[in-house]
Amino acid sequence: MANWICGPLEFRSADAPMCAGDRVDFHTHNFPHATLIIAGRFGYTKKVRGEVIATGEIGAGETLCVEANEEHEFVAMRDNSQYVCCFPHRNWAGEIVDTYVGNGQQSQ
Repeated sequence: MANWICGPLEFRSADAPMCAGDRVDFHTHNFPHATLIIAGRFGYTKKVRGEVIATGEIGAGETLCVEANEEHEFVAMRDNSQYVCCFPHRNWAGEIVDTYVGNGQQSQ
């Protein structure tokens, strides 16, 4: 994963364009975020407590909102597909903060 910091925002994407069939497996975050499709097309599935709540496809220039604690996965539908996720800096409790605390393991 590649991360960029710009003021109070963080942007995260795959390290390289994805090939058709590549996937970002189901995962969750304790914060909401937006996923912007930069190139190509992606299929997506969102779940809450294991129940599918949304499926679809989004393409270049489109954005998908993923709420906190929604399981979500993306599958590239075309070669050279790219996405970027955008969210404000948060502490390990999921609260918005002014300073970046990193993505590594939380220190005690």
